[in-house]
Amino acid sequence: TGYSWEFGTPLDAGFLTLVKTDYRNPVTPLAGAGGTQVWIFHAIQPGSTSIRLEYKRLWEVNVAPIQAVQFDITIQ
Repeated sequence: TGYSWEFGTPLDAGFLTLVKTDYRNPVTPLAGAGGTQVWIFHAIQPGSTSIRLEYKRLWEVNVAPIQAVQFDITIQ
């Protein structure tokens, strides 16, 4: 389908860094079935920040994502 999750806004580098992402294929043999994307972050210091992810096609510039999520993060 060409859709993937991407950062909607840059990470706040004072609080988080992206360690890696990993895509896990679906367990079903059905064509077009979605897998799972895992994101691993490293917390740098205590505080609050957020992560905004958007589900979109990278080549479609000036097109709104079909889904967006925001995670509010508290680091202790």
